[in-house]
Amino acid sequence: MEENHPQALYIITGCSKGIGKALLNKILSYPHAAVIGISRTPMKSRERFTNIQADLSDWQALVNKLASIFPDASFYSKVVLINNAAWIGELKHIGKLDNASIARVYASNCVAPAILMNAFAQQYAHTTKEKLVINVSTSAGRNPRDGMSMYGSTKAALDMLTKVARQEAEISNSGISYYILSVGATDTPMQDAIRETTQDNFSTLQRFIDLKNSNGLLTAEEVANHVWQLLQTPIQAEDGYIYIKK
Repeated sequence: MEENHPQALYIITGCSKGIGKALLNKILSYPHAAVIGISRTPMKSRERFTNIQADLSDWQALVNKLASIFPDASFYSKVVLINNAAWIGELKHIGKLDNASIARVYASNCVAPAILMNAFAQQYAHTTKEKLVINVSTSAGRNPRDGMSMYGSTKAALDMLTKVARQEAEISNSGISYYILSVGATDTPMQDAIRETTQDNFSTLQRFIDLKNSNGLLTAEEVANHVWQLLQTPIQAEDGYIYIKK
């Protein structure tokens, strides 16, 4: 490895706001780490940070950028993909949803992470370095909530994708470790969107309003600190999940 070259490469989706932005700032505070960040909003690249502007709902455009997202990692001893980006879509009951919104939620939350995981495995499976894929999930993928059919079902799909990928990695001895990170309610723009809906579309609305008012939400920085600690130590997954709660 070249002298002073970062030892670890982190590839993060949704790095312009919320948990993704907090992760970006946390990781870049350590000089041995470099980040490739994917965001729909353009960001300025700087030392050890390369921004790739991409709308994850456009899978064909994403495929065209895979070579830049997953570079030759010969200099790195560790490569990590964090599928953090997600779109909550419309908080409405089935029958009231816009068809374009349905397609966008599935493209952003399911199709894009699957494409990125596939490309990660193609690029790095046969190297000897440490390789991790962390998919950010939520309890909405395991517990049905009215109004969250699109968001919850896409997270459930991502959970199963991660479990199958983990099984395949064991069979093929690829050396890639796959984890599901189940994050509790966090004070991000997604929570703002939840509180702006109506009770008839989302019957548990008051619970989320109360969480905000009672300081019951995690901060993005708290989540980023937990994730960083997990990445520095052997990760123990409970039933295939790693839980971050308030």
